[in-house]
Amino acid sequence: MSTTLNTCLHATNTRFSTDNFGFYPFITSLPFGVPRCCSSPLSFHFGVCCALKMSIFKNLKVSTSNQTGGSQKKKIEKEIAQALPQDTHIHKCKNKIKLLSHNNSYILFNYNDRWIFTLEYLRAHRGKEPVYPSIWIDEGARQPLQRGSDIFVPGVYKYREMIDGEFAKNDVVIVNIVGYGMFGLAVALIGYKEMSADSKGNGFKVLSVENDELDSKRSKQ
Repeated sequence: MSTTLNTCLHATNTRFSTDNFGFYPFITSLPFGVPRCCSSPLSFHFGVCCALKMSIFKNLKVSTSNQTGGSQKKKIEKEIAQALPQDTHIHKCKNKIKLLSHNNSYILFNYNDRWIFTLEYLRAHRGKEPVYPSIWIDEGARQPLQRGSDIFVPGVYKYREMIDGEFAKNDVVIVNIVGYGMFGLAVALIGYKEMSADSKGNGFKVLSVENDELDSKRSKQ
């Protein structure tokens, strides 16, 4: 093991072994070749990055709420390619995220100028034609995802035969846990056709997971 890698592992109190955790394939490089790694080799085994960071739905606070206007409603309907319920409200949050609710339930959120269905909406419409492609990851990734981790490509490629629907870079995908089912939503940083056994690094930016602030929050209209 290189001196630089030893230093990095020591600084993060990482216990490293050369078994099947697959540590080397998941290390990415910072500028000047300094390795970046997570604090647990298990994170690499399950295909997630456990670097500490803030979820986009951390400290979610609504600042204003208004009924959805006609022109605004039509614009959203065009984007999502389906009609909205009659009585909906737009909620602006302090972190620049927008939410859309119906009957006190959030059914859409706006991230980077794109409207995305919430987990609550997707669960309620489970069994109907899939809105987004689905990817699958290990059960062991559950807690890292709840802490705000993203997903490495190898963790998804491991279950490539279970992927439902092709996706391109920047497409929204449903994150499923093997043996459990729907658990989160993410944006693909790599296309389905670009993934391979040699793919490394972060491949999916997680937006929302089960029981995060958005998923457990009720709207106040």
